[in-house]
Amino acid sequence: MANVFRTSLRVRFSEIDLYGHVHHAEYLKYLEWARMEHLKQEDLSFVDLMDKGFYVVVVNANLDFVSPAMYDEELVVSGYVNEVGTTSLSMIQEIEERETGRSVLRAEFTFVFLNRDREKVPVPKHLLEALL
Repeated sequence: MANVFRTSLRVRFSEIDLYGHVHHAEYLKYLEWARMEHLKQEDLSFVDLMDKGFYVVVVNANLDFVSPAMYDEELVVSGYVNEVGTTSLSMIQEIEERETGRSVLRAEFTFVFLNRDREKVPVPKHLLEALL
């Protein structure tokens, strides 16, 4: 079983578009913020990875917008690694409205690991241990 992470956030007024729901670009921020929070919870730091010469690059992002999130709703953002390659990994993330469990969004990301010379390198073992 994959290590599933969860964190929550409340929709702020500044994230709402003219239609009264969360602007689509905000969801990428929510998803990235949740990934960074998960690394912190696992005692890992994105900055530490970079200091060690690892760069994590998003090479593919697929987002399925299921239902709109509205101002002041509390959202739960979850995720897990669903596939590991030699130099890449794939992650599934979901956003639900906390009170009702209504699905808001489902996303899949592919990340590639590079060194300082921007050459592909194996996924760091300590990162895999924390994520799996």
